[in-house]
Amino acid sequence: GKLALARWRIAMSKNGAKACNDAGLDCFYIPHGVETSIFNPGDKAAARERLKWPTDKWIVSTVAMNKGNPSRKNFAEMLHAFAAFHKRHSDTFYWLQTDPGEGINDMVNLPELCRNLGLEIGKDIGFPNNYQNYLGFPHEYMADIYRASDVHMLVSAGEGFGIPTLEAQACGCPVIVGGWTASEELCMAGRMVTREDAQAVYTPLAAYQFRPNVRAVELALEGEYRKATPTDKAVERVKVEYDADAV
Repeated sequence: GKLALARWRIAMSKNGAKACNDAGLDCFYIPHGVETSIFNPGDKAAARERLKWPTDKWIVSTVAMNKGNPSRKNFAEMLHAFAAFHKRHSDTFYWLQTDPGEGINDMVNLPELCRNLGLEIGKDIGFPNNYQNYLGFPHEYMADIYRASDVHMLVSAGEGFGIPTLEAQACGCPVIVGGWTASEELCMAGRMVTREDAQAVYTPLAAYQFRPNVRAVELALEGEYRKATPTDKAVERVKVEYDADAV
């Protein structure tokens, strides 16, 4: 199609480059970069104090855009998994750095879903100030989200890249992702839901995305809760391969 007519083709992920090559087209591979001078490990307790987050909770975070319903970010599956996990571990909290989507057709109404799952907003679930969310948050605030989190969860249906997954690991936070599209190559420290634990969904782009098995996501949370994945090697690898200046 149109991609074959392009003078130059640039893929932001190895997955994208492979798909292009498999179609008989050449391309350049230029990944997104991260400013590791900003996104780097820091003191978890201090980050939580700055964010006014609970100090006595094991915290899961998701940084993602709430766009489309069904959600490409699989918000429903992640929230169902957290709700089941939270029933066993009341000392857990889930921060959703996104638009809550109340009253908007092209978004998942996340507060409504949380209520249906028995999750109390403010106690079990947190959202940012939505007006500030539209204006944008400072880079240091975003870095603190990752530093303050015990794990960053983004089991998307499909990612062209997935910058939050990279930013989290740059800050020393392990991740939970899906083992498909670009997320698979970006998981350096954490846990992956396998393709065998997901349902392939055919899309209008003549390609497949994936809906994860909720139980598989729940087990990934459980595994990370019981034994945190070391992140030192991931922090270093992000610096070497994905620092903005290196790219």
